[in-house]
Amino acid sequence: METSAEGLEFVKRHEGCRLEVYKDATGHATIGYGHLITEPERLTTITQSDADKLLAADLKRFEAVVSQLQSERAAHSRARLGQHQLDALVDFAFNVGRRAFTTSRVYYHAANDHTEAPHAPAAMMTWTKSNGVRLTGLMRRRYRCYRLYMEADYQ
Repeated sequence: METSAEGLEFVKRHEGCRLEVYKDATGHATIGYGHLITEPERLTTITQSDADKLLAADLKRFEAVVSQLQSERAAHSRARLGQHQLDALVDFAFNVGRRAFTTSRVYYHAANDHTEAPHAPAAMMTWTKSNGVRLTGLMRRRYRCYRLYMEADYQ
């Protein structure tokens, strides 16, 4: 599965782009569109082209996790998720991280729900805190992700 062009713009809009290192809401060194800097990376400034390449590489990892989720759905004869739902899940996974996503109720419901009930996107709405503090920006992002999942609204 690949993130659609609209999904990519959705992620970019919510992450914003900074071409110099900054600390994210949890205090991690970050650059570009939310790229977490890890060893041995020694990034301090990048170009817009570098930011786009980092995001593309980062999203590939989360697309693989969402593809795994889609395979789990198929193994249980569940209906395939629509592109807008996959894009919402990639955005959510990218924002919270792989481990948090794969152990979340969001993942569980997206992989296992039989119905069209909004269990997965409703579970996204509980992820609005960073270090125990509810953040207005996360609340807005979760609401928009919910709307993307439920209504294919990329705004």
